[in-house]
Amino acid sequence: MDATAALRDVVGTTVAATKLPEGDRRENGEQDAFANLRLALVAVKKDETALEGFSTDDMVAVLECVQRRSLRKVRQAQAKECLSMLFGNFAWVRAAQSQADLLAELKELYKDNTEMLEKFDAPLHEVGKSPGVEIGREETERRRQSIAQAISKKEQMEQELRGGLNLMAGFNYEFPVDPLGNKMDHATSAFVMFCDGITKLDGFATKVDADDKVLAVLETFQSSDWEGVMSFLVTMHKCNSRKSQHGRSKFVVEKLSQHCPSFKQVAERGTWDCPDLVPSAPEPPPPP
Repeated sequence: MDATAALRDVVGTTVAATKLPEGDRRENGEQDAFANLRLALVAVKKDETALEGFSTDDMVAVLECVQRRSLRKVRQAQAKECLSMLFGNFAWVRAAQSQADLLAELKELYKDNTEMLEKFDAPLHEVGKSPGVEIGREETERRRQSIAQAISKKEQMEQELRGGLNLMAGFNYEFPVDPLGNKMDHATSAFVMFCDGITKLDGFATKVDADDKVLAVLETFQSSDWEGVMSFLVTMHKCNSRKSQHGRSKFVVEKLSQHCPSFKQVAERGTWDCPDLVPSAPEPPPPP
């Protein structure tokens, strides 16, 4: 995986972590994501285009995650280093400007940095890639449209699939039985995120000439990933308190089996002991 693809993967994982309910699990998830984000940003530091092509919602989620890291003095310098690299691209400044509360927190963080404050206060049509560079409304709109077009469904699917998978991996691919705690809710959120990615994938697959792109998404996963997914789905399917998710888990198995031969092989290998989720393959007819 090249540095730019790795950054997109890390952004997806960071966004997934921010969507967890507040608590230790989200705190730990965001901390791990932040550490990976720092490394990914350094790797693409010389590639200005690497920071383009993200949705505003994803950029805001990442910025808020990094801003929360800055609230701890031991992390503040690292957080500001990350933010400075992100704000080297005008799209990330625009994302910060779209959220008043976030912008206020960032201004407080950079209260002694006149250059950064000027960037935060610049009108949207003047926000450029570097201080003092003005971009006209027409050019800004052209760039905005270019970035929007770059956010392909393939990238959205990858973020949700990879983000959900990473969260499931945090449970060792086994749905937790924790009726008195919140682990079951967190694990369900991980599955729902993964299922959303499968829904997008299936919708995209119905379009003309989409097969290659769909396969390209699925080929980023290994057999061990599919084994983990199946283990998580089977243990969740057997959990009586999550019967509301049975239809979704069947949908995931059905669609992945339809679009991904490597997943189908894992799902049909006959060792899952969950016939309601994975019906047993019919026995071959006896020899003549």
